[in-house]
Amino acid sequence: MVNQNQHEFAVGRLSQILNNALDELHIDGALFTSNTKYQVRTRRGIMPDLSVVLGAKVEQMGTTATYNLIGPDLAVEVLSPEQDEEYIEERLGDYWKLGTSEVWMVDPRSEVLTGYSRGEHAFEVFALARGEEMFSSRLMSGLTFPIRSLWMRRR
Repeated sequence: MVNQNQHEFAVGRLSQILNNALDELHIDGALFTSNTKYQVRTRRGIMPDLSVVLGAKVEQMGTTATYNLIGPDLAVEVLSPEQDEEYIEERLGDYWKLGTSEVWMVDPRSEVLTGYSRGEHAFEVFALARGEEMFSSRLMSGLTFPIRSLWMRRR
C-alpha cells in the first residue's frame, strides 16, 4: 500500500517538472495545484492534483475565483490505493466534459504513468511509462522526463 508521503512526493516532483517545462520551453501557461476547482456541472466540481491552463485561457481564470468555469488543458491525478479503474473512468468522463486535452494518471503502487489524450469520442491512451522509461507529453511539446524521478526511494 502506498502511503501519503509517496503521493505528496510524486505531486511535488511533477509540479517541479511542469513548472520547469513552462519556463524552459517558453510555454504560455500556468500551473495550478490541488485546491483549484473546475466546475463539471452545477454543484459538482473536480480538483486534480495538478492542472495546467494554456494560452489565452489563463486570463479567463479570475485571480480570486474559487470555482473555475473553464477546464484545464492538462490534468494530473496521482492515484491513492483506493482509487481504482472505476474512479479513473469517472475522472476521465469529467475531464472530457471540461474539454481537457491531456490527462496523466500516475500510479505510485505500480510505478506507472499513463497518458491519455482526447480522441474523437473518448480519451485514448497515448503512453504507458514504467521502470526506466521516459514519458513525453503530447500537449506540451518538448516535455520529456524519466518517470523513475517520481518515486520516493532511499537513495
